[in-house]
Amino acid sequence: MSGAITPEDRTVDVDAAAGSSAGDASVPTDPEHPAATPDPAPTDAGWVARAAEAVRRHGTAIVVVLAAAVLGAAWTLASPVGSAPDGQFHLASIWCSPTAPDDACTELVVGIGDGTMLVNVPVEIGPTTVSCFAGSPDLSASACPPIEGATEELAVANDGRNPGWYYAALGMFVGGDPVESALLARLASWAVSGALLAAGWLVLPRRLRLAFPLVLLVVAVPHALFLWSSTNPSGVTIAAVVAAWCAAVGVLGAPDRRRSLAGGALLTAAVLAAASSRADGTLLTLVAVVAAVILLARPDRDAAARAGAVVGIGFAGLLASLVAGSVAARGSEGLLAASPTTESRGDLWGNLVEVPYYLAAGFGRVSVGFDSGPGWDTVLPRITWVPTMAVFFGLVFWGLARTDLAKGLALAFVLLAIVAAPLISLWRNGDPLPVGLQARAVLPLIPVLGVTALHRRAGPGVAALSGAQLGSALALVTIAHSAALHRVIRRHVTGIDVTAFDLDAGREWWWEITLGPNAVWLLGTVAFAVLALVVGRAISVAGRRATE
Repeated sequence: MSGAITPEDRTVDVDAAAGSSAGDASVPTDPEHPAATPDPAPTDAGWVARAAEAVRRHGTAIVVVLAAAVLGAAWTLASPVGSAPDGQFHLASIWCSPTAPDDACTELVVGIGDGTMLVNVPVEIGPTTVSCFAGSPDLSASACPPIEGATEELAVANDGRNPGWYYAALGMFVGGDPVESALLARLASWAVSGALLAAGWLVLPRRLRLAFPLVLLVVAVPHALFLWSSTNPSGVTIAAVVAAWCAAVGVLGAPDRRRSLAGGALLTAAVLAAASSRADGTLLTLVAVVAAVILLARPDRDAAARAGAVVGIGFAGLLASLVAGSVAARGSEGLLAASPTTESRGDLWGNLVEVPYYLAAGFGRVSVGFDSGPGWDTVLPRITWVPTMAVFFGLVFWGLARTDLAKGLALAFVLLAIVAAPLISLWRNGDPLPVGLQARAVLPLIPVLGVTALHRRAGPGVAALSGAQLGSALALVTIAHSAALHRVIRRHVTGIDVTAFDLDAGREWWWEITLGPNAVWLLGTVAFAVLALVVGRAISVAGRRATE
């Protein structure tokens, strides 16, 4: 054939083939012995292309991480140092932990008898600065300036009342600036909580990967968001208990050994995190693990072995806590307070009929303060707790449409733990609701209840929700979150006696940063909305695929 190119005459341009600048040289090639060409040198265009490909493949994950980081920063800045329940006690305990610098805390009286000790801490985190506005919601955080000329102040710190590992972990962030150190500790708490929840999502079976973030968005408003971004150990406990349930479900439903081992590793980490943060953390974790076993129980040898393993890890955590003495809880926090005399037993029936009040407190129904959080005394507007309660129980009732025996028993077990544990504790202490028990005590089990209700062994799950149902639920929760964040900022910036929408109006307190309270509120609102949109889009896409 005229003009044909024979193998001997064929050449290849290295510049064109490799994308490098190797000059005009041509290299003869043989089909049977092709010449090796050098790897292309890295170029700016190559890095950009690879970055664009990574964003395309992992764009959703990047958006979620960035939105979660902005949301955590917004809630961290929404309130001053020590504004969480028992904030002064927890801050002093962090400053006096073994990992904090030696000069951060001075121990004065050790072994008082109630698991606490008297210490001197920097005045910026002392009780006068961080606690004097507690119980006075009309006062802003600026009502408590540090004592003039003082550098230290007498405070109460942990000496066995609570597990010490949480304080030791955050003690590593203690530095020369107490306020900056406290902010870093709060961000670290948010990061640890987020990592536990993200890991829990990763080990879940696919049929629950849509229901879990949906329930989490609803339940997180307002208490969990506030506690995750605080130095109160209850935040990590909430995340650890939820992650333990996810890990147990992941182990029991894992299709292969690798995923089962990943779930087991997370379960161990979650049990340790719960045991290290709160006295009753391992007990709540054990409840979550047993609920998962009931939900996914199967009558075969492999399933029985997996169930025994996850329950064994839960019991091992509880036993370790008992041996270490953390569950003894010499104080009166949590569900495991010391039993008083028989004469002081509480009114069991009177507390039983008030259980709805207690459950509503978990969604912000009462003054969000010392008895329920977030903060000490931030009264949230009804636009916060009414929508979140409506959406949560609406999802639960929707999930009950398909309930088998195992699911029914698991729901009953979790609900019994949520109701019975506080009733028994109040009865032992002789206290009526809402006195004597914080709503955050069993808040970790509410997400477990919600996701358990939405569990289905087959079918599209929450992807079967209509567009109107899903859209209205996410819109209501987003509005509720925005209102909660606005109120928390308002309470500390001016006090709630100022009701203006503009958070800068009459501003009395704020951080020494460029961003003002309006900007922080807007960023937090947008970040939460982005997370809601991501969850809604994932559920909608799954729903369309299920109907194709």
